[in-house]
Amino acid sequence: MSSKPARKTLRAKATRGKATLLTSPPVDAESYKPIIQALRSIKQVLPFTSFDLPTHQGPLLRVSTMDEYLGWPLCNHQAYEVMATYMETKGVAIVPAAQLTIESDNWKRSLNDDVLPRLITGLQVYAPVSLYLSHLALDSIGSTDALVPATSRPNSFGSIAILLPTTYSGGAVTCREGMSSNTIWGDAPALTRTHCAAMAATTTVTVAPITSGRRAVLVYHLVYDSPVESPQSVISSSIDALRGLAAKLRHKHNLIGCVLERNALDALSHGDNRFARALMTSGAYDAVLVEYTTHCCHHVVASTYAPAPGMQLPFSLLESVLSMKPEVSISIGHATAGPDCCSMLFWLKAHRHRVVSLLPALKYAVHGRRSACSVDELPSTVDGLPFDADTTDALLGQASPTALLETLLPRFADAEEQGTTNSYTESVVACFKALLRLGRLDLVQRFVGMYLCVDSDYDHDTAVGPWIHRCLETFGWEPLASAIYSMLRRWRSTKLGVSWGYCLVVDLAGVTEAPVCLPLLQPFATECITEMWTLLAEGAPLFADFEVTPWYNVMTIDICRQSLQLEVHAATASVADRWLYNRLPDLIVAKVASYLGPANHVQRLADMNVFHPVFDMALGVVALLAKRQNDVAQRFLPSVFEGMDHSGDHATYTVDVAYSLLVLAAFEGDDGRWRSTLSKCGNELGIGMAPALISFTEQWPQLATAPIIDTCVAALLHHATESIEPVSTVLGHYEPDVTLDRMSPTSLMLLDALYFISEHSATEAEAVARRVAAHLTDPDDAREILYPVVVHMDKASPAFAWLANAFLDTLSYLRHGDNHYALPFLTHETADCCDQYAAVAAFLLAPDVAELQLPAASCVRIHALVRRCPGHLRWESTDDDVANEASRLVKRRPPHHRGPPEAHLVEAYTRDAKMAATVHALLEDNMYAIRHLFHDA
Repeated sequence: MSSKPARKTLRAKATRGKATLLTSPPVDAESYKPIIQALRSIKQVLPFTSFDLPTHQGPLLRVSTMDEYLGWPLCNHQAYEVMATYMETKGVAIVPAAQLTIESDNWKRSLNDDVLPRLITGLQVYAPVSLYLSHLALDSIGSTDALVPATSRPNSFGSIAILLPTTYSGGAVTCREGMSSNTIWGDAPALTRTHCAAMAATTTVTVAPITSGRRAVLVYHLVYDSPVESPQSVISSSIDALRGLAAKLRHKHNLIGCVLERNALDALSHGDNRFARALMTSGAYDAVLVEYTTHCCHHVVASTYAPAPGMQLPFSLLESVLSMKPEVSISIGHATAGPDCCSMLFWLKAHRHRVVSLLPALKYAVHGRRSACSVDELPSTVDGLPFDADTTDALLGQASPTALLETLLPRFADAEEQGTTNSYTESVVACFKALLRLGRLDLVQRFVGMYLCVDSDYDHDTAVGPWIHRCLETFGWEPLASAIYSMLRRWRSTKLGVSWGYCLVVDLAGVTEAPVCLPLLQPFATECITEMWTLLAEGAPLFADFEVTPWYNVMTIDICRQSLQLEVHAATASVADRWLYNRLPDLIVAKVASYLGPANHVQRLADMNVFHPVFDMALGVVALLAKRQNDVAQRFLPSVFEGMDHSGDHATYTVDVAYSLLVLAAFEGDDGRWRSTLSKCGNELGIGMAPALISFTEQWPQLATAPIIDTCVAALLHHATESIEPVSTVLGHYEPDVTLDRMSPTSLMLLDALYFISEHSATEAEAVARRVAAHLTDPDDAREILYPVVVHMDKASPAFAWLANAFLDTLSYLRHGDNHYALPFLTHETADCCDQYAAVAAFLLAPDVAELQLPAASCVRIHALVRRCPGHLRWESTDDDVANEASRLVKRRPPHHRGPPEAHLVEAYTRDAKMAATVHALLEDNMYAIRHLFHDA
């Protein structure tokens, strides 16, 4: 008979076994729910209770080594005999239950009928219980061992101690659990009365020293009648269940949260405390308590944390707690679930490397840091020194730093890790430092080729590029080329990744204006750079916008500029950096090299609407001109100007685009092209093209000829007449300066326009000032816009005096008609002839002071002022006594002024007076004269 069917049967059985293993459900949060429910359902007995027994005498008790019953109160010779036979420690005798006989039926009946019911009520016991004698104790020093059983019986949950009639002093007993405590037996006991104290197993008992005599205590076990109802059995089975779940191979979640029953970290419920203790006892889990709060926009974050009771967590995990987010949260029964809640986060110790934050794990384990530090403080030298981290906690259970690093590498490809603000980039830098320190080429290849991703922040590309360059310098570009190509293929799936890739390539090629690393100067490195550029250019068309909107797009502009720079690099690279160098003639090598590079060159990408010829290409072409690559730049000028001519009437130019177009038009040298470009920029930006004109004349003085300057001045004069309201793109240009200088964008724009006019055509400065002031006749505009211009502009400009006086004439709160007490138009009558006259001058300017007390013999010039202005000032006598006569100077108010001046008018007057004083001081370079600031009514 053939054996083939038998082999087939064995093979089928093996296949079925594997299928069963793979299809078994993984451990998830639902697997932990029964355990939590069981631990929370345990009814907690009260920690202690005490009461007097109804019997007046102790039990009829005999010790097996004695011929007589013990008498109560216990006499000395019986006590000495018991102490001599059963002494455990000095001053304490313990007689075990096996050596005791109770022959009193009344005592047994009292225990069953009186003690047990009161115990059940006092401790709130929820199941039938029984009493089992433990021992008799004689204590003359005050010992805890005399009051609690030395061993525990099955299903035991506490004990009772019955104080028998004895003579002693001191020895107060304190029972404590948590924040509650109770003290008993502190007073001298009644010799004919017995007293019972019941304590749960979790209660802590302390005993004060006994100062004289001794006491006799009969101790019983408190035991549940049914084993299945024992809390300890539930806890033990829960611990076994937790260990069983931890031993399973498949787990659906790494980090699980359990909402606490009480919304507080420092007051755990008994059920949550049992669960935390069970996790700790199992030895397979870590746990931490976290409080969550809701910030703006309903963003829930972890605010505070504390280790779970009994847990000792590694430093790296503690530093990671506030950034942990549970994958699933368990809420059972009356637990407080909501955005603001407290939870217990727990995870398998075997999964520590999956829940820890990348940066702390690298800092503590790979770099051996034991305190918080920044990435810049981490060592990065490849010196072969041994690692400091050799503890199990620092390595999170892994065998070595290398093993831990291998387990952490795949997490760099996790999308959730890339969205953790600065943390991802810092973790990448720390990982590069660790890889360089280890010197493991295989790990570097895996990290770069499979896991390294772009951060969610566009500006973080400058942090990663230098470390890739360092790896290339350390290991050479040829061993890492395949990994880098794989990395770029992953990166080019997103526009941000394409941008990062271009930043890296131009840095390695050494053609960027702001490099973050040195160029790659290895033999034949040009071949690697060209291949990297080709891979990235293949991904650029994926983001073509066939309905191109001319809004400012930083990434697209940067990619276009960098593509132009790489085209220049490819055209100017030496043939010595090509593979075929010294194998074929140089002309042939150069010819072959010209066919290399991306098929999607800049012009083709522009034709595919990936790059807009004006908004994306213009800035890049100007960058080529700045590098004196005029021949390459000349090829793209027709595309730029054609795009400008067909961009429509509402192109929304930015200041940078306008600057680039002006440079290219001036470089073209065609007067008609220049005038049409200037007109186009002026129509789009108005007077807001002033910063573009300033940049053009300062950075390209060789192009800013006198005729070009004259046309720029004429354009600003024309647009100053139309409007001074900046368009949206100009607002964006000044936004950083607005935050820094606290000035409006309009003020900054006017300062630029006045600066340009004053620098290049001082004779037209006053004309521009008149046209600007004509738009700012509203007092609020004068305060917000014109005042900063006057304060910050060049005081030597002819426009300064005109604008300063225009500002002073515009303020409305300094008019006589305002409802306040200030009389500024009278202050020109005053002079600093004496202290009284100076006080009157300040009094006249005060908007909220109506009266001034003066002596009768005041300055004659003050009396003359009052006589000249009877409609505004008057004297009132304050004393009928001629010898002590004094007068009060009072301001008269017009009939239409009723009631006290309003607070906002007083505040506005004070503010405007301060502004006016500042401007007038700038005009005269000394203290201002009030008569120039106000108009007499």
